[in-house]
Amino acid sequence: MYKCHNCNKPLEELDDIRGKVGRQDVCPHCYADLHCCMNCRFHEPGYPNECRETSTAFVRERDKQNFCAAFEYKHAEEGDDNEEVDAKSKLNSLFKL
Repeated sequence: MYKCHNCNKPLEELDDIRGKVGRQDVCPHCYADLHCCMNCRFHEPGYPNECRETSTAFVRERDKQNFCAAFEYKHAEEGDDNEEVDAKSKLNSLFKL
């Protein structure tokens, strides 16, 4: 199962295409960009460029679409309530201008 990094709602249509998303694809629920660092399985705060892939270019806005060739959609386990992601997305939305 795949989820949106912003609203944390399931994206059933991605299950049918094995998590493949285009650079301009958006979440059907909240319209957040899907091809972004926050949805990538390699995204990891604390790593250089917040990415476990060492060959990636610097990305300034990790919640916006990008051209990263290493992008692979993060697979969420079914029933995973990922409270940390929910809390971070709510906190980030409070500080958006």
